[in-house]
Amino acid sequence: IRDAEREHFSLDVFKAACNYFVKNNMMDEALRSFGLLADAYIKVDQKNNLHRVVLSRVILLLNKPDLVAARKTHTDAMSNVEGYLLSDESAAADKLLDAFDHGDEDELKAAFTLAAFSFIDNSVLRVAKSLTITAVTQESNLC
Repeated sequence: IRDAEREHFSLDVFKAACNYFVKNNMMDEALRSFGLLADAYIKVDQKNNLHRVVLSRVILLLNKPDLVAARKTHTDAMSNVEGYLLSDESAAADKLLDAFDHGDEDELKAAFTLAAFSFIDNSVLRVAKSLTITAVTQESNLC
């Protein structure tokens, strides 16, 4: 029981760290922390929370902006994370990525009406709602 309690306590610490880094615009650190949080969710078998972490990582990568890494994160999760393919979070990430692929600002805004966005951390949701197609596509064209 002691190890299980320790794992659950670590989840709170990782979540707090993720939120701190996002709120302070330290996105590389936030992405690393979300990676650690994902590992912790795997250990305690919390698939739904793991799906939210994947969606959060996709959002933060789009914010960098790194469309290629965001798509890779989503694609890898579809094949490696149990239940992600059929999850609301996967559908939401698909909508976001499709909006960027099509360069459609309206499609991007429509994606935020999906239920999965109600369950991600507020700090990440604020980042998501600040995304713009032009910022990501212009950065991608520079590379």
